[in-house]
Amino acid sequence: MPGAPTPAPAPAPNIVFNANPTSITAGQSVLFTWSTSNVRAVYFYHDGQNWQDHGVAGVGQSTEFPPNTMNYYLRVINTDNSVTVKTRTINVTQPVGAPVINRFSVDPAAITLGQCVNMVWQVSGQVNTVQLIVNTVGVWPNAPISGSFQDCPATPGQSTYSIQAVGPGGTSQQQVTVNVNALAPQPATATPVPPGPPAPTINGFTLAPSTIASGGCTIVSWTTGGGASRIVLLRDNAPILDNAPQNSSVQDCPPIPSGAAMPLNMVYTLQAYNSAGQMVTQSQTLIVQ
Repeated sequence: MPGAPTPAPAPAPNIVFNANPTSITAGQSVLFTWSTSNVRAVYFYHDGQNWQDHGVAGVGQSTEFPPNTMNYYLRVINTDNSVTVKTRTINVTQPVGAPVINRFSVDPAAITLGQCVNMVWQVSGQVNTVQLIVNTVGVWPNAPISGSFQDCPATPGQSTYSIQAVGPGGTSQQQVTVNVNALAPQPATATPVPPGPPAPTINGFTLAPSTIASGGCTIVSWTTGGGASRIVLLRDNAPILDNAPQNSSVQDCPPIPSGAAMPLNMVYTLQAYNSAGQMVTQSQTLIVQ
């Protein structure tokens, strides 16, 4: 028998990662671009960052402001779960006399929509102005040389946080990107159904006596419970009491139809309803001699 066909090998991954320029003066920007195909996941990050927090699309770009000489990485998880890491080193020259950004941190590095990040900074040297920028919008144009600021992104994706310090010797700038994850869909909550009224019950229903002579009378007695709210008493399917008390007794002297054969059986029926229209019923037979 011919052998089973050999499965076709998985397509080879295609990874391109560029940085322009690779040598700058602190405060200048670098444009990183990447393009991948036939891969499982992509992460873009730099020295000091956890790669797990910085997942990106397979094709994209990012403008960064490296504060000093450092490495940027494109980490690719291939379809066979092997890992490819490409590195670009950016050489940074510090401007003479420009302000020094000693610290600029944005925590946490990844959040879920509805959460907030906290920016903390400290600048030294000859400083004229400090500005905080969120996604190209100046949110604090004349910030102090040290402080903190909270931001709560309104949309998922990436939020870019920058600090720009300007002095007589030049400009210094740093930038941090935070991944903002969308909220996980929540299961629909069933609308609770309000409980209905309790079912009606008939606790007792009697005729005393249960045998009478023609023209005689009987005492009809009953007790009800549960959700009983309407009581109806019938004789031979004809109502003789409607909206009767829930617990009561009544004397009834049934008329005898002319020419009726004796003995005559007459059926008394008690119906108990609740407010939802549920009904229970009991019957007793009266014998007329």
